[in-house]
Amino acid sequence: MNISKIFKGTLIVSLMIFLAKIVSFISETTLAYSLGSSSEADIYYTIIGIQQIIYPMISIGVWKIFLPEYKKKLVLKKENDANQYSDKIITLFIIISIVFVILLIVFSKYVTIFVVPGFDKVSQSKVTTFLRFTSPMYLFLCVSTIYGAMLQSRNKFFGSQIREIVVQIPTIIASIFLYRKYGLYVLGLSLIVGSFLRFIIELPFVNWNYKFKPNIKFKDKDIFIFFKRLPSALLTASFTQIHSLIDKIVASGLSAGSIACLNYGVKVSTLISGLFSQAINTAVYPTIAGLIAEQNYKNLSSLINIVINIICFFIIPVSFGCIVFNYEIVNVLFARGAFQGKAIYTTGLILAGYSIGLIFTALITTINDILYCHGKANITMKISMFSCIMTLLLDLIVVNFLGVFGLALATSISSMITFFIALKFLNVCLKIKLIHFDKEIIKISFASLFSVLLSRILFYYMSSWNSIVSLCISIIIAFILYLFLMIIMKSNLIKTFICFLRGENNDFIQFNKK
Repeated sequence: MNISKIFKGTLIVSLMIFLAKIVSFISETTLAYSLGSSSEADIYYTIIGIQQIIYPMISIGVWKIFLPEYKKKLVLKKENDANQYSDKIITLFIIISIVFVILLIVFSKYVTIFVVPGFDKVSQSKVTTFLRFTSPMYLFLCVSTIYGAMLQSRNKFFGSQIREIVVQIPTIIASIFLYRKYGLYVLGLSLIVGSFLRFIIELPFVNWNYKFKPNIKFKDKDIFIFFKRLPSALLTASFTQIHSLIDKIVASGLSAGSIACLNYGVKVSTLISGLFSQAINTAVYPTIAGLIAEQNYKNLSSLINIVINIICFFIIPVSFGCIVFNYEIVNVLFARGAFQGKAIYTTGLILAGYSIGLIFTALITTINDILYCHGKANITMKISMFSCIMTLLLDLIVVNFLGVFGLALATSISSMITFFIALKFLNVCLKIKLIHFDKEIIKISFASLFSVLLSRILFYYMSSWNSIVSLCISIIIAFILYLFLMIIMKSNLIKTFICFLRGENNDFIQFNKK
């Protein structure tokens, strides 16, 4: 495995995530146009909200437990064992999905009362009926997720990511052309069709010697390991969801609008950084699993340090940019209607506060992925629990002094502390020091800070221009200057990017020796 393949995978995943976000935005726009703020919109988004809670619980077991074990069998040249393992997991999830759908249909009334207790009885009845109608989509979501993990294990990233685009297409068509004539249930049908397409689109990419055969031999070591690790993985996902709510819970005691400003700040920071860190971690995850399966810790150490450098290359300049241009970014994105003045200023401060910890959040994800691949799901659970407790304590300490900005800052500090705790766990579990910080990160930090500050000075002289135009020009200047400084300082990453564009191979070890 060489660096060029990692860059290629990251590029493909980044592009697909970007296109998926565009298609998702189009879907949201068409739904807003058709549904507006009607009661049917409330019913539809209630179902979407339930799906957004249930789906992570389905996917966590597949991506964090199934994928590493499946990859391990591929690395050890046990193709037949890998196929049988896939058959068992797919069969298991089909059975679980069928049972789950039946339970969802039978107890949909109680689910509705729990999720939307404030709805009147007529609206709750509609949600219940709509929930029953759309429940079959979970059958396809489960199987699609497993096939996606299999594709990623074989570095077929295009095949595994295109499903996130096609899943939105039926909803766009239904909301534009069919909703006014056929009503809400055509949107429910679009969810079922979308989940089906999500699965079907993957099948042409399954071009190795595999054809699903039902296998109910669940009493074996692989299934035992899966169930043993699943509770810890689910708890980790739960703590992650709780962590995202802590700031909002504490902010509920502050002035009106604090929660909304927090929500906008989080969206901007995660949107900008997630495009890079999510793509990088997704692309490299199967490779990490493979190296751990081989017990090739020398290449693993080299790979992880490359990944850290790549994440830093993108996230550090983005973080500095969000800190220095926090007000201008929020102003361009949200300054419309009632969102003016104090709201822009407050959200800008929140964006700056969260941006301080972006790099640590991204690196924690990388460490957790390594631990998952090493079968240490219980350690990731402890890390997530520690992060929740630390964030809550820091929130309660700073909220009285710094207000809503303090909540964002406390979250960043918590991420930084959690990162070093996670790093310690990683070193102890694998008995070697996998991560070190070299001069490449110093170069990235210096180039990022200098280019952003200079672009800020130039932005001052463009203050009379249109705000969008001047911000875009400043970003372009900062980007060009950043690359120029990295070239001047003879960055290893820049050299590697150039080699990648030329089609040359780069070995892990060679990169770290440059």
